[in-house]
Amino acid sequence: MAFESVRDDRGQPQLRCICDDCGAEHCVPAVHGKTGKDGEGQAVFKLQKIKWSYIGKRLRCAACETQRREAKLSKSKVQTQPETREPSRAQKREITDMLDAVYDTDGERYKAGDTDDTVADVLDVMPGWVAQLREEFFGPAGSNEDMAQLAKDVCDFLKSATEQRKAISQYAHRLDAEIGTGQKMLERLKKIEGALGPRVLSKVGR
Repeated sequence: MAFESVRDDRGQPQLRCICDDCGAEHCVPAVHGKTGKDGEGQAVFKLQKIKWSYIGKRLRCAACETQRREAKLSKSKVQTQPETREPSRAQKREITDMLDAVYDTDGERYKAGDTDDTVADVLDVMPGWVAQLREEFFGPAGSNEDMAQLAKDVCDFLKSATEQRKAISQYAHRLDAEIGTGQKMLERLKKIEGALGPRVLSKVGR
């Protein structure tokens, strides 16, 4: 039990706080409620000021909390350390054999859609191993045939779209000029109608 209701020498309510890891004890002033929850909240607030912790309903003294943090930090560092293993001879042979099949040494790029990652995924090895052997015995990663074709397709599309946009822009410019001419003709017609007057227009059938 992490908290126990006690009283000091003057009869004032306190909670005896017991570390769940090592059993260390520390008493702090706190109310004695029916459930003890109010007092526990007060106690935890005061304990945190002296570096105790209360995580996952587990109470730890300052020393045990320090050990917990250090262990967690050490574990995190181990998990984030880079892979230092080396491929076995058999793995090296598998990697080079597959590179022979999927890498174009003349073009200095992968064939089809392969990459270091796809080779590593197929052989279940580290991508870094594939990259190292590829650089040493084959050539640079470069792109691959699929990427090269896609780049060409995109360039062709952009060129075609640019030419079409230019043609549309020229047509729109000519159309604007024609619309302007039509508007001027309409304005001239209105002026002629105004000059002739309604009587003359009625005689000519307007």
